[in-house]
Amino acid sequence: MLVGKQMQNFNSTNTSLTNELQLSANIIKQTMSNEISLKIQRQPEVLDQYGFKKSTLYSRIKEGLIPEPISLGGLRAVGWIKHETQAVLAAMCAGYSPDQIKQLVVDLKVKRAELV
Repeated sequence: MLVGKQMQNFNSTNTSLTNELQLSANIIKQTMSNEISLKIQRQPEVLDQYGFKKSTLYSRIKEGLIPEPISLGGLRAVGWIKHETQAVLAAMCAGYSPDQIKQLVVDLKVKRAELV
């Protein structure tokens, strides 16, 4: 049984988790709606956002767990669409399963065609 300070810490942690889940849900909803502003992230920013190394980033892309980058012209310049990377990160924070995240990535890729 939780008493005093333990209960206060539990309530604080529970509220924090609830707020994080709500924020994650809001980011995903906004991303899937047409209320988005486009911004490109370059690789260092994406690596920092996820906390991955480059090899992990590209293996997750290959697994369908992170959206593919888009070409920025030239031979090698690529970038990620910021609202897509945020939506995936929010889904990860919300505890989505890998299959749910894969479906989110598929849905985000479909939405790219509707951005024009």
